[in-house]
Amino acid sequence: MGVGVASLLAVRLHNPYYWLGMTIPPALMLPLASILDVYEVVATGHLAPYPVVTVVPGLLIPLTMVSLLAASSRLARTS
Repeated sequence: MGVGVASLLAVRLHNPYYWLGMTIPPALMLPLASILDVYEVVATGHLAPYPVVTVVPGLLIPLTMVSLLAASSRLARTS
């Protein structure tokens, strides 16, 4: 809930370091959780939909956030 409230504040605040702080936690947590899900599937052979389906968003969300942050910082430098 704290990250959700902080991300809503990030829309209001125009500090690039605040955006960096909002990008780091999911960029670390989601890929690591995806790796654990892949490990669970490989180690146990458990092919339930939940661990298999959550790998893709767990990798795409951080990639999208980091790329948007990089594009935003590039735009801020050129302006």
